[in-house]
Amino acid sequence: MTQTQKEFRQDMMDRLAKCFGAEKGEKVGVACRGKWAGTTDYSVKFNNGERFYISNGMKNFDKVLADYVAIYENFSQNKDVLLASLQEMEASDNSKAADMGMKPYHIKDIKCTQSGQYLGWFYGVLEIDGKETTISESGFNHSLTESLSADSIDPLLEYIRKGQEKDYYVAGGLDKADFVFHGVGFDSQSPMYKGHEGERELVLYKEATLYIQDTKQKPKKEQERDI
Repeated sequence: MTQTQKEFRQDMMDRLAKCFGAEKGEKVGVACRGKWAGTTDYSVKFNNGERFYISNGMKNFDKVLADYVAIYENFSQNKDVLLASLQEMEASDNSKAADMGMKPYHIKDIKCTQSGQYLGWFYGVLEIDGKETTISESGFNHSLTESLSADSIDPLLEYIRKGQEKDYYVAGGLDKADFVFHGVGFDSQSPMYKGHEGERELVLYKEATLYIQDTKQKPKKEQERDI
């Protein structure tokens, strides 16, 4: 029996919800303001209260939704392959760190943010000096997302290659560094460039520019509606 578009959409929303520890998803819309006034942002709201933004307008909603489902379902199935590739980058980074008298790291896991504004962002779980820490930078997230979307390791391998070839520098906003990740110096003691769950600040790194955003959102209830 062929699914109707409505049934397909509901199946995709529920599958996306399950990727983030929920069971059901529903489409909600929020009217935009300012230069986007007259348009609507659409998200999937999970039964655990989290919301995952999909699109502005409905034109590409179903396609984008299905793409996200593929990404996050592929993540659970292929994480070991991705992690093994990143452990090859680890060896290169630690060799560079040793030359500068810095600490080695071990990447123990890759996780996906389960709550808050950065729901769906990938971050690494590292061990440095016997202590666990995390790292979040946009190139890391984007390369994983692209690999999972394409069902190919190539985008992640390209990210790793660029890290091995780049000239060393300390990540923007940091005064010092004690380990090297993707060819760049980071400070394991700093709260910057960490992946956080929930209503906490997440600092992202992109093209040597620092973006600090408050992840705590308080949407106005009267604007949100089932569409």
